[in-house]
Amino acid sequence: MNHLTSQPLRSHRMRLLAALGCVVAMSMPTAHAADLASTSELGPSDLELGSRADPGARRLASVASIEQRGTGNTADLDQQGSRHAAQLIQRGEGNQLRASQSGQSQQLTVMQYGNANDAALRQAGSANQLDVLQAGSSNSANAVQAGSRNRGQIDQQGSFNRADLTQ
Repeated sequence: MNHLTSQPLRSHRMRLLAALGCVVAMSMPTAHAADLASTSELGPSDLELGSRADPGARRLASVASIEQRGTGNTADLDQQGSRHAAQLIQRGEGNQLRASQSGQSQQLTVMQYGNANDAALRQAGSANQLDVLQAGSSNSANAVQAGSRNRGQIDQQGSFNRADLTQ
């Protein structure tokens, strides 16, 4: 129950996989957007991961921050390898996000605001960076980056836009 409104909380489906290193996830069940005053966000600079038995694991750790507000949003993130950072934000209704990062030192930032936006993103290799913003409804973004030191950016505002990026 939401202590502010005495209404049941709605939750979001989220899946995180990490084959090597650590994953930190922030999931927030939500009620109405007005009930959500603030949230804390994690980022690569906040990385203090690793077990006490293996302090060196911090060098290899990956970090993920996921924030979802609204209903029916899904986020699937798969990070394999080391030193990845992902910040995923979805606000609205029925947004979908599927992302994977493999190799090392990938950076991913995704913000979807609105309804029924869809993103399918994949990075493989090393030191790639991808930033995606979709604001509006029924937008679609597909991106694949492979190799090293690729930089990609997708910025879509409005409705019914589609972007495909391959590097």
